[in-house]
Amino acid sequence: LKKGAYGNFFACRNYPECKTTMPYYRDSGVKCPECGKRVLIRQTKKKKTYYCCEDYPNCGFSVWDQPTGEACPSCGGPVLMKKNRNYKYCKNECGWNEGK
Repeated sequence: LKKGAYGNFFACRNYPECKTTMPYYRDSGVKCPECGKRVLIRQTKKKKTYYCCEDYPNCGFSVWDQPTGEACPSCGGPVLMKKNRNYKYCKNECGWNEGK
C-alpha cells in the first residue's frame, strides 16, 4: 500500500520500476441510490473528500457531502449529511432538512 497524489493505492513491490498499480478506495458502507452498488470514499488531488458510486462515471452518482443511506421522508430521494455538522438534507432539493 503506497501513498500518492490521489490518495492510497496498491503497487508492486518493485514500484516505481514496475508500473503495476491498482486503486485503493475506502467503502462508505452505503449503497448507491441510483444503481445499488457500493458508494466509495475518494479524494481529489488537493485532498478534498467526495463520495461516488463504484461504477462512476457510468452511474453518475457523485456528491461532496456524506450519504447516509436513508431515504427522504418527503420525496424518497437520498439523504446527505454535511461534513462536520449534524445537518441532514435531501439531495433532490425538495426542501426537507433535519438538524442545525
